[in-house]
Amino acid sequence: MPTEFSVSDVEASYGRVEVLHGLTFTVAGSVVGLLGPNGAGKTTLLSVVTGARQATRGLVTVGGSPVEGDRLGYLPQSMRPPGGYECRDFLRYVAWLRKVPSRDVDVQVQSALDKVGLGDRAGSKIRTLSGGQQQRLGLAQALVNVPSLLVLDEPTVGLDPEQRRQFLDLVGRLGSEYAVLMATHITDDVASTCDQVVVIDNGLVLFSGAVGELCSTSDGSAAVSASGVEAGYLAVLERARTGSPGVVG
Repeated sequence: MPTEFSVSDVEASYGRVEVLHGLTFTVAGSVVGLLGPNGAGKTTLLSVVTGARQATRGLVTVGGSPVEGDRLGYLPQSMRPPGGYECRDFLRYVAWLRKVPSRDVDVQVQSALDKVGLGDRAGSKIRTLSGGQQQRLGLAQALVNVPSLLVLDEPTVGLDPEQRRQFLDLVGRLGSEYAVLMATHITDDVASTCDQVVVIDNGLVLFSGAVGELCSTSDGSAAVSASGVEAGYLAVLERARTGSPGVVG
């Protein structure tokens, strides 16, 4: 069931340089895509959402409640779990960091592994996993504390086409259980997996809404495709940069 994800008047700075300028949007979706060019503010927004950086003002909520650190699952773009660990021991350590009650750890570790299709590899050393399996293990560590929000930062970078398709199918299924925010620069990932999308540039929201609505900003067609998402995304950026009407935010 879609969950409302809301960012309200969020500002954030690096020193004296303001990066997010009153960022505001509300979307209700199962998997929400976050698109924007390099330097748009995506990484800063994710840092605020995950608690790695404190906003100077504003609020982030999921389902109407503020995002709490112990109810957050995060898969960073580059994650290198220690190869000498067994999968279950790595997740036990993450569960301890996330303050999962000791009585629940083993059950939630196995549940997380099962959900990403690694239930039979619980006792395997991480170094024996393929690249795609290691990325799924990264997803499992984000699930081990049963989060209210799952944040994925460029999760398909470095995966081959088959691994990427398997991973996105998994994310799509998880969207029925969790609120998912996925930052990506791959428009096909948005087209195939997301139901809502937010486009930001220069720390401002240029578009927020259904993926089909983004596609229609280019040629009026709401048919969802990778090329449609790309065309809509580029049209939104162009309109914002030239000051043309039609930008949704």
